[in-house]
Amino acid sequence: MKGFSLLEALIFGALSCFALYCVSQLLIKPAQMQRTLNASEAPHEAVHALDILVNDLKSAAPGSIQWDTQSSTSPLVFAQSRFNPDTKKFDPVVMAYGYEGTESGPGRLMRVESDTTTMILQPIDPPTAATPLFFYDSALHVIMVDIRYHPAGKATMRLVRRVALSQ
Repeated sequence: MKGFSLLEALIFGALSCFALYCVSQLLIKPAQMQRTLNASEAPHEAVHALDILVNDLKSAAPGSIQWDTQSSTSPLVFAQSRFNPDTKKFDPVVMAYGYEGTESGPGRLMRVESDTTTMILQPIDPPTAATPLFFYDSALHVIMVDIRYHPAGKATMRLVRRVALSQ
């Protein structure tokens, strides 16, 4: 008998396919890992900006957010209680987060505390009815922050944080 039997050809074909599959996975693994690392590396300024916002929201005075008066493009306004050593009482301090910039191009996320305005993060996309910066779920008392950030030298990143508030 000369040549290969059908059974030998099938076994050789199956082993060859399995070997090619294993080698291809080894070859594409480094590229997949690099893409995953690039996607997970949110710039430090973005993480820091969202941490400031979340910490301010967590310390918001209960009941200071008007859940029914918010629109998709309005700023997030709330109050915090601060101890006044002169009067020995807690006084409300009004805080606001919102978008500042043109309606067509990137702008910045601003923080307003009393009379002090601070730029938190730039450049970000402007809020629209379809893509608001702040989404309110009044039933669960949750605020979702959804920012499209344009870091220098990288693709646009979507930064999302959810904050549950006490009422």
